[in-house]
Amino acid sequence: MAWVIYILSSIITIIILIFLFYHLWFLRKPHRNIPSKGIVSPADGKIIKILSIDGSSAIIKKHPVGKIKAFTKDVAKKCWVIVIVMTPLNVHFQRAPADARVLKVRYMEGRLLNAVLGSDQLEATVENEKNEILMQTEYGRMKVIQIAGLVAKRIVCFAGKNQNIKKGQEIGLIKFGSQVCLVVPRSRGLKLKVEEGEKVVDGETVIAVPARSRRPETE
Repeated sequence: MAWVIYILSSIITIIILIFLFYHLWFLRKPHRNIPSKGIVSPADGKIIKILSIDGSSAIIKKHPVGKIKAFTKDVAKKCWVIVIVMTPLNVHFQRAPADARVLKVRYMEGRLLNAVLGSDQLEATVENEKNEILMQTEYGRMKVIQIAGLVAKRIVCFAGKNQNIKKGQEIGLIKFGSQVCLVVPRSRGLKLKVEEGEKVVDGETVIAVPARSRRPETE
């Protein structure tokens, strides 16, 4: 009888430790210093691709151009699509890239391919389950796309249609790591401040600024 109690208590202890680890690590929300100017990264992770979409053509090689262009059609004819990969080591909350009003939230079913390994091929980016948050900002329309993955099978969205959100405000959560895309208009005189391979911090790293703007200052 004693060994049964020992096994049960060990199982309960392991479950409690897993629960605590999950909440202390995967749901951690470190303080962020939100810059007063510019567009900030919606996610914590690494930029694996910056795609330039220009009207009817796309400056992309060996990628599913048509499906990627579908991300931008309700934003602007000329856009940047910035693809950020989050691993299990990154913060899993997403933040608003700018002060905005939410125009539309759209969930789309899809596959659950590995969104981290081989992510530069963008197959998971276009094929996986996702949630799009379209917003109106002072820079024009923008879109944050939450993308599920092989392990990250649950997308949580905190934003709702017609909601006013502040830059750096939490707008969603993807558990265990996956991808987030930011679609930014190129026709508003914006200048990119990041490049492929760069690590970004949610709510802190400046993605783009008005072309004549000085270096953003933190509040």
